Amino acid sequence: MTRFLRRTLVLCLIPCSLSLPAHALPQGWTTDGGSKVDIPEGEAGSLSPDELATLVELLIEEAVEPDGPGMALALMLDGELIFAGARGMADLERSVACDVDTAFDMASVSKSVTAAAIAVLVEDGRVDPDARVHEYLPGLSETYRPVQVKDLIHHTGGVEDVEGSLALAGWGRGDPGTIEDALRVLSGLQHLRFEPGTAHIYSNGGYVLLAEIVRAVTGTSLPEFAREHFFEPLGMKSARFATGGGELVPGRALPYGLEEDAHVSQPLSARYGAGGLLCSVVDLAKWADALRTGHVIGADVRDRMRALGTLDDGTTVDYAFGLSRSREGGRELWSHGGSVPGGQSHLSFYPDEGLVIVAASNTLEEPNVGRMAADVAVYTLGPGEEPQGGLPSGMIFIPENQETPPESVGVDVDPGTLASYAGTYEMEDGFLLMVGSRDRQLLIGFDDEPTIEVFPLPDGGFLLPSANYEYHFGPEEDAVTMHVRRSVRTGEPLDVVGRRRRLVPLDEGAAAQLEGTYRSAELGAFYTVEWEDGELWLVHARHGRLLLGPMNADTYSLPGRALARLAFVREEGVVRGFELVAFSWAATSYFSRL
Repeated sequence: MTRFLRRTLVLCLIPCSLSLPAHALPQGWTTDGGSKVDIPEGEAGSLSPDELATLVELLIEEAVEPDGPGMALALMLDGELIFAGARGMADLERSVACDVDTAFDMASVSKSVTAAAIAVLVEDGRVDPDARVHEYLPGLSETYRPVQVKDLIHHTGGVEDVEGSLALAGWGRGDPGTIEDALRVLSGLQHLRFEPGTAHIYSNGGYVLLAEIVRAVTGTSLPEFAREHFFEPLGMKSARFATGGGELVPGRALPYGLEEDAHVSQPLSARYGAGGLLCSVVDLAKWADALRTGHVIGADVRDRMRALGTLDDGTTVDYAFGLSRSREGGRELWSHGGSVPGGQSHLSFYPDEGLVIVAASNTLEEPNVGRMAADVAVYTLGPGEEPQGGLPSGMIFIPENQETPPESVGVDVDPGTLASYAGTYEMEDGFLLMVGSRDRQLLIGFDDEPTIEVFPLPDGGFLLPSANYEYHFGPEEDAVTMHVRRSVRTGEPLDVVGRRRRLVPLDEGAAAQLEGTYRSAELGAFYTVEWEDGELWLVHARHGRLLLGPMNADTYSLPGRALARLAFVREEGVVRGFELVAFSWAATSYFSRL
């Protein structure tokens, strides 16, 4: 596990001590002999470009092992590239190192390019954001009839997540595929997650549909449109969209997942629109600076891309055209993060300060590139007027192994008390919180087995430091409150309450009521429920045999990272079907019993 410097710099600027290797240090910085560097009070925000470049290089060197998966980061000030650096491996098997020209999978950062293409068409009068999606994509099912183009842009349309829907249809997490595969599934869906304009829930599916609108209006695919209008004019030589799962991309960093402590290469997804952009950090910095200034894309498109969404009740959504708005240190920040099986990315710019920071890696393990970018911003601009906290991009990154936070040092909880909290809690916003314990450590999971460490607080609660979430059990029996210290969506505190579910044992007679074959009409997918050797199984041709773990009388958890849970639906006591929920963004589909 690589080490990562968490956001301690705001807390430690008097002075700030960083665990860094020995290097030639700028004047006024001191070292204790090689393991630490002390930065004098007040220097954050006043470093020279050379000092800043030296510090960022040290941060990357501390965070990334040279023989493991790699990362790269680039920083621009007022259009000038101040720093670009990389460390680690782009290809572990062939021992190819990352450099500043290595092309990483930029995941959901790609949405800014898709949205920019739509913004160009809006400014040209070729796309109306208030028009119904059916006007441009008449082949979609009638379900999409009330959805407007702006709903796709701002994630307010209720469109199911494409990755989750593909998983329900039988695709494995990380399976290669094309945009045609995604469109085929999305086009046939017969339900929306909510009435358009009434909520804001992130959906990759909406951005796949936006990519198809570009093709429908221009007769040109999004990859070609972006190349002609953005990449070539900006000199982004490494930038391209993946269009086929088996294509060869020179200079690409292979994505790596961690399976049983070994790095395993992951497939390349070509479902562009929501993701799919391959690019170096140097070229991504050019793109981010164009979003900041309007260079090449034009001031009208730049301003259009900062137009925030609104709900029908007038509530403003802090998500514009492929960019999230927030305030960090009292400063306006526009950003987006991304993750795929085997990679993460981050793009951010401060328009008033002229600062651009982008970063990417080819692993979901630490370092967290979004947090590193936030750290670099503080060193560049100073801590600002407001406390820092949370991820400005809207992406929560939670590594399974975390450092003990300072407020938890010396706090111990009796193992019996920890064990009493174990169980499955249904949270009021729809997800399941799984709680367990091991070796005097409380563990949690989100719609998944509890493997994430949380740490005891002096007030009896528990802290998930990487996300700034607190968990407080009680005072009522079987109750838990998740306190979000700072919501990535609103910037305000948020409390989410949950109730523990009581397990109901299943016997052969009860299982007989559940066995059978089930079909989703909208996906054309089949699953079978079987009882064997005292256990209930969900069987699928591609997913294989999945053990159903009882959560209550009719709800079951599923192993792995593709499907999350299954809930049987009864009418007058008879099982008529089940609702299956995917792990990715909690997409759902109803399966009727045949």
